[in-house]
Amino acid sequence: QEVPAAASSKKTEDTTPAKKRSRDDDDHHHSRRKSSSSRDKDDRHHHHHRKRSKESSSHRDRKDEKKRSISSSSGHKESSKEKKKRVGTPMTNEQLFDKLNAVVDKRSETSKEAAEVQAALAASGFIVSPEELKKYKDVTDTLLEIPVGNSASILRAAGASEGRDFTRVLDLYNETLKPSRPDAHGKSSSKNHSGSSGGGDKKKVGRPHLVGKKPIIVLPKGMQPPITMLNGYDFFSKSTFVPRDVQIKKMGRAAASKGKNFFTRRVGKRQGGGEVEYELMDNPKAKLGEDLREWERIVAVVVLGESWQFKDWLKMYKDPVFLFSNSYGYFIGMEGDRMPKDISKWNVKTGKLNRDKRGLDSVTAAGFWNGVDEWMAVHKPELLPKDDK
Repeated sequence: QEVPAAASSKKTEDTTPAKKRSRDDDDHHHSRRKSSSSRDKDDRHHHHHRKRSKESSSHRDRKDEKKRSISSSSGHKESSKEKKKRVGTPMTNEQLFDKLNAVVDKRSETSKEAAEVQAALAASGFIVSPEELKKYKDVTDTLLEIPVGNSASILRAAGASEGRDFTRVLDLYNETLKPSRPDAHGKSSSKNHSGSSGGGDKKKVGRPHLVGKKPIIVLPKGMQPPITMLNGYDFFSKSTFVPRDVQIKKMGRAAASKGKNFFTRRVGKRQGGGEVEYELMDNPKAKLGEDLREWERIVAVVVLGESWQFKDWLKMYKDPVFLFSNSYGYFIGMEGDRMPKDISKWNVKTGKLNRDKRGLDSVTAAGFWNGVDEWMAVHKPELLPKDDK
């Protein structure tokens, strides 16, 4: 019996350290669980604290924004109240009458200024009586004016931008400067010029058969051109354009068909200062025949703008180049009408007639006569009057 007691005591001694280790392990595990739970608790607490801080900050922001909106709305309400208060302020009778008086005074000043302007622009004092017009009738009939534009338009040389050639002008100028050349008998003769006086000297001329003859102005035929034998006399002698239908009513169809062929006109001192009798015609082939000397009397041709106008003319006069080298070409059209294409190819000048303002007819007529006088002084001075001084 002693042996088992010793064995049990030994067994007890052997199991006691194992239990102790198990208890230590249990304590260690418990302590680890406790530490992990404490960490989890700390993390939850920290997370909850951050969440509350965020919520508090957002709450403060919302609160501040609400305060700002309340303050702005209150300010707006105050300004609108002030505005309503200003608008609703009634105006006293004195203030109303003061404003009305200021408006009336301003309108009266404006009416006074308008009256002064109308008085300054009135025609009083500028009316010409019929007696004065009759007194100076001779002066006004002979006075022809033509606008030449300003200095800029003259320097631009109208037509240069269209590609026109102005060498012909230089040739004419050089031709007037050429001295007279002696012929085979030692006598001086001139061709196409007779000195700087335009036929006023007593030198022998190159074409004596033209001396004393009437210069010819050829007009177009038909109903299309504005100037024909029907109204050419009034335009060239009186500087007045009479429409075709008006002329027929005034003269009758039979008398108007005949027209007037001759008129006299006084030229300037540069062209001799005397009177020249001109002849109008629209069919030079029937009037002049085959005599080239008679054809040389042509000083101006009023063109229709079509080359068939010259188809039955004599020999070289059918050619526009030759024709307008030996006569002054001029085209007369109505304002607004289309310009014929051939006009730009020929050596001709152009003039326009106003459809309503008859006072402008003299401008077109003056442009024609200025060109004819200058051309005759250079090319056919034999047809101009002689100056015996």
